[in-house]
Amino acid sequence: MNTSINGTVFVYKNDEDDYHAKIVANVEIDPNDWGGVAIHFPEGMLVSNIDCSYPQEVLFQERKPNGYYDYIDVDYSYQKKYYSRVEIARNRDKIPSGGGSGTVLIDFDINKARFEDNDMSFLVCVGILETDSVEVNLETENQ
Repeated sequence: MNTSINGTVFVYKNDEDDYHAKIVANVEIDPNDWGGVAIHFPEGMLVSNIDCSYPQEVLFQERKPNGYYDYIDVDYSYQKKYYSRVEIARNRDKIPSGGGSGTVLIDFDINKARFEDNDMSFLVCVGILETDSVEVNLETENQ
């Protein structure tokens, strides 16, 4: 499976406890992958805007209405750390998306007061089983 996400996060300080952040990333989805990419956010990080060009190979008029991404705001009882998620090329019916590439821009607001020990992190997962994941920590101590 060759699904990946590669990008950067820009963090801007609004005031003492509030920040605004933007994820700018390229996604590559394997043709046989139905799992795509998921970015899980804890409570205290609120997604305010999503722009996604996945799949770039499809003409704009032929894209699904949601542009092949889905934003779901859910309280997970089994994993209390993550509150909401953005999913790109994920198919819950387990049908491969057909693959492709694209760019995703995700704006979110951060309330630093909601995080203990300055552990402001979110989780990025790729692939069918989400076995490949990394936690991204936004260090704002000196900002």
